[in-house]
Amino acid sequence: MCNLIEIPLHDLQTLWGYGWVNRKIIHSDPTTNKKIIYYLNKGIMDERLAGKKKYLRSFGLMKPISIMIDDLEEFYQHFATLNMEKIESGSYHSNLYGEIQYQNYYVENEKELLDYVQGL
Repeated sequence: MCNLIEIPLHDLQTLWGYGWVNRKIIHSDPTTNKKIIYYLNKGIMDERLAGKKKYLRSFGLMKPISIMIDDLEEFYQHFATLNMEKIESGSYHSNLYGEIQYQNYYVENEKELLDYVQGL
């Protein structure tokens, strides 16, 4: 997945050079995001991948932001004011942190959430 502008498929295949290229233009919405999450999570717990990188990101894309939230009550109060839709939730076991629970949301105005989180 990438955020490239329209580039002819032949040019993408030449630039990539690591096998076949499939291209489909999509627009972000809860249903599409849920499908992408499902696709990316397939096989993520495969023992053969333990300790290895599972995804690569394109150069030039922003790195994900990871934060630890001290005041969860305040965060969830602000979080509830955003126009969002829960896509999925679940849990998994981490050898380092134990049982991890997660929730994925589609947020209509991600800039507002990003500004709030960066201010923490």
